[in-house]
Amino acid sequence: MHDERLGAIVRTFGEVSALGDAWELFQSTSSQTTLFSGMTDIILWENGSGELSRLAESVSHMNHAAQNWQRVDPIGAGRVSPQA
Repeated sequence: MHDERLGAIVRTFGEVSALGDAWELFQSTSSQTTLFSGMTDIILWENGSGELSRLAESVSHMNHAAQNWQRVDPIGAGRVSPQA
């Protein structure tokens, strides 16, 4: 997803003073295989109902993946219930 709003949603640990309830750990890709590669980011999850939710909704007409973004647990622990 290429959108200027994504910069406000995905950050590195050093950009936010505390994770709180809004932020979740976010594993991204890496061009190198080193200890902690791709494990420096956090995502503004807001329990799946904040800015990321609004961004996904705004592009949901574009493709199937955007329509189903909320069906997967953000930390990979499994499926979550689809939103009505």
